Amino acid sequence: DFLCPGCMESIVFIKRPFCNCCGIPVEITYDFPIDDLEFYLCRKNAFVFDRARSMGPYDLILKQMIRHFKYQG
Repeated sequence: DFLCPGCMESIVFIKRPFCNCCGIPVEITYDFPIDDLEFYLCRKNAFVFDRARSMGPYDLILKQMIRHFKYQG
């Protein structure tokens, strides 16, 4: 109920496969086990967080909605 149907339909949601640590989408064209998929740098580096996720790319409608929420309440 927070967003109108038009705005919801405009959002491009990030879907699997993505890195299970940083959440960045992975473009692969072959079958790969995606449940435990993590980038090499995510496995190698010690981050101060366990996981990160984005609902979608920070452009167009999501960027407008986040800026409106942050600066216009």
